[in-house]
Parts: sequence; C-alpha cells; structure tokens
Amino acid sequence: MNYSEMSDFEINSEVLAVIEPDVAHMQLSEDQKSFYHCGYDGNGFYETVIPDYCNSWADAGPIIETGNISLTCHQSRGFWAAIFNRKCMEQHENPLRAAMIVFLMMKEAGNV
Repeated sequence: MNYSEMSDFEINSEVLAVIEPDVAHMQLSEDQKSFYHCGYDGNGFYETVIPDYCNSWADAGPIIETGNISLTCHQSRGFWAAIFNRKCMEQHENPLRAAMIVFLMMKEAGNV
C-alpha cells in the first residue's frame, strides 16, 4: 500500500482499524470524526472516535513506545525518519505521521 498518497484521516483510520478491529463493521459518521453502529442486538448506540494519531502525541505516543518505533530528525534535510527496522522505515516532515506509517508497515510485515 502506498501510504504517502493517503491523507492523515486515512492513516488515522487505518491505525484505528489495527487497534480496534471492530471498526471495520461500523459506519463512518457524517462529520468523519467517528465510527458508529447500533449494536449487534439493535438496542444501543456505540461510537468509536477516530484519534488524531498523525498530529497528537497523546494519541500516537503509546503506539510509538510499545511498537519500539524510533524517531530521528534530519534537520539539514528537513524531515523526520521513523524506523522499526531496516524494512519498516518512513521519512516525512511530520514525525507522528511517519511513525504511524511505520506502524502500518509493521502490521503488514506481521510485527504488530
């Protein structure tokens, strides 16, 4: 998958789908801020808000820490690199976005 062509919203949704697999069966809200469904028995409303993993350290930090993802700044080149191993690496000016892309690469490689 070419993550560099995806929006932050799409990256955030993909990361959430890894952490909360049930969102695959849920409906996206009109404001695109959450997923929801009416419950399996139809007797309830369940909502899962989409965290802003690409822009919030509070949301991304636990994933970076538990995933052993490293962030490295290359100031002379103007970007950050997020690295899990040599096979899972991404460079971007937004360190959190780079880290979330590496997280998704780790998932693809079976390392999550």
